[in-house]
Amino acid sequence: MRAADAKRYGVPLFYTEFGACFDGEECAVEINNSCDAFDSQLSSWSYWMYKSFGDFTTTGGPKEGMYNPDGTPQAQKLKALTRTYMHAFQGTPNSMYFST
Repeated sequence: MRAADAKRYGVPLFYTEFGACFDGEECAVEINNSCDAFDSQLSSWSYWMYKSFGDFTTTGGPKEGMYNPDGTPQAQKLKALTRTYMHAFQGTPNSMYFST
């Protein structure tokens, strides 16, 4: 639906604030599945959230970020978020896919 909206309005497609999950296998699968779907639409994306800033709209607290409360990284989550992407291309891209 959002891809069709972007095409209709002639704007780039950009997904934001997805994956507010806690570190672990289930979270990594959610992130990978989301990013694969974004790639299938040649879309940019931005993960929610980098780290806790005490935002009153965040119900999960600091665990939703990329770091644990003690400052150590959430390893499985960061691994899922670490992927290459197309910075520039020549011509018109047809597809994009990241493989580990």
